[in-house]
Amino acid sequence: MFSSWSNPQLCLASGTTVYKGIEIKNYYPNIREYELSYQSGYNDVLSLSPSKPQNVKIVATQDLHPKIIWESNLEPDIYQYRVLRSPFPHDNYSQIAIVNHNPFISHQNYIDYSVTLPPPGGVPGAVYYYKIVARDNSLLESVPSDYASVTSSHYWWEKMSPGEDNQSKIVEYSLNDNFPNPFNPAANISYSVKQDAFVTLKVYDILGSEVASLVSEMQTPGHYSINFNASSVSGGLSSGVSIYRLTAANNDRILFTDTKRMLLMK
Repeated sequence: MFSSWSNPQLCLASGTTVYKGIEIKNYYPNIREYELSYQSGYNDVLSLSPSKPQNVKIVATQDLHPKIIWESNLEPDIYQYRVLRSPFPHDNYSQIAIVNHNPFISHQNYIDYSVTLPPPGGVPGAVYYYKIVARDNSLLESVPSDYASVTSSHYWWEKMSPGEDNQSKIVEYSLNDNFPNPFNPAANISYSVKQDAFVTLKVYDILGSEVASLVSEMQTPGHYSINFNASSVSGGLSSGVSIYRLTAANNDRILFTDTKRMLLMK
């Protein structure tokens, strides 16, 4: 599949056609031969960046590791794929693996053995987000794919890739919007810690009464994610707006505090 800026708009019947400088020959259901036509002065399709990888999804292996699956790119010069992972859906992605393109299969895959999924009925932990980037023989790269996510059995988010010094990536404290929002009954709350600090993360009802203490401990710099389940609140949590607050302190000095709202919709 080609992206909107590299799609040569394949003809729908066998034969030969020229569209935007790309000559398409011998079109059959599974055979596509592209040749450059200089009639329009366009560059060869192989000089374009690869198209965006499509239909990324995650399934669990028998030993409960996430298997990331995506459709094979159809460009003839695809070389490999970069697998990216993040604790957040839209930023802070880091490469965790490179997968060589196999042109003989319709879907590529990668198993992330550093992540373990909760067994049926198990307690969920941090959320992991994955994206795929295609790379061709000229090392041109596609835009990242849409993300696919999975909830692990890990309580905390680990370092973004094996052996990587995650501390160098943290430039500020942050508290992110819970995901999903609205939620029912569980949501993940992610945040960043810039330096060693005593961190507390608490949930309050709309009247300001504390209903859950999710974190209360010393933490080192890094990205963290924790799962909040409203059904575990003593007496239950009513539908509507709740508040969660993150505070980081060191030697009784407040280094950072932020408050956000979440919406429980039963």
